[in-house]
Amino acid sequence: MQSILWITERLVMFKLGEYDEIEAEEIAEYLRDAGIRVEVRQSLFAERDDLTFMEGAFSEVRDKLPDCETYDKYLETMKNVLAEDPSSEREFRDRFLSVLDPDWDDKRDQLIEIFEDESPISDNEAEDLKKQPEEDKLRWLSVIFDVVKALGFAESILELNEIDFENCKKSLPEDPLVYIPLDPEGFDLEEGDFENSQINTAISIEFDKICDVYLDEMSSPLIDEVDDGFAEDYFDELLKIKALGSMIEELYEPPGSSRKISFDEFKDMCNIEIGDGKFTMRIDGTFVAEDLAKVLEKRGILRTKGNMVKWKKI
Repeated sequence: MQSILWITERLVMFKLGEYDEIEAEEIAEYLRDAGIRVEVRQSLFAERDDLTFMEGAFSEVRDKLPDCETYDKYLETMKNVLAEDPSSEREFRDRFLSVLDPDWDDKRDQLIEIFEDESPISDNEAEDLKKQPEEDKLRWLSVIFDVVKALGFAESILELNEIDFENCKKSLPEDPLVYIPLDPEGFDLEEGDFENSQINTAISIEFDKICDVYLDEMSSPLIDEVDDGFAEDYFDELLKIKALGSMIEELYEPPGSSRKISFDEFKDMCNIEIGDGKFTMRIDGTFVAEDLAKVLEKRGILRTKGNMVKWKKI
């Protein structure tokens, strides 16, 4: 197996995944310490986000909203809470949510406990969590969705109508300006609706940097030498490299006494299973058998000619 460690000038080919810069370097350090040849390639990418929304006086957009009664309730609640003269935006938000939902204080405390409790749980507690009815999970998701929707509406109105708690500007006009995001898939928009002055579309393009982690296929069997911390932090990556390493080891030598087989037989060799019965991993490389053969051929392990594969004597 000494030849598996050959280093060539060919760029590494197996793409492990895409990561941010910190994760990519951490993964690369783990693998390099184990003797695996790694390359991190940085690139820029762009994400597009489309947003359709209504903006204008509430009276002008109300009739186009599928759940206008909900927004009526939000707006009436805002006016009543602002009339109580809250001293800060935070006080306004807390009071706004409490008036909308009299049980909000209890729900808020439960949500804080769910999302901020970082203490470890026992196996029994974990099992109990898994057994929670699906209805309970959906109920909490519904609570979070309602809060985000209500607060988003309220905060946009405060901004559009220049409500200033520090300078005591705390009353809304009779027909305030509103901003309401729309879901084009869940909102019945006619083609002519986009000509309406209250319906707008904004396209956002955001650029960022991403790192692709590639590794040398022939050094992948060295994954068995990687530090134990890698399995804890990057278990999925460990399995992928283990699968590649097992495949390379399987193909490193011919399957029997003959050093020459058909390419169909070689493809069969690219479908393997490893494990002890209790834990097995099935690895299917048949779709990339030709590429695997090229990797081994460039390293001088075998040679392909026509429909035949022949291993060289090493």
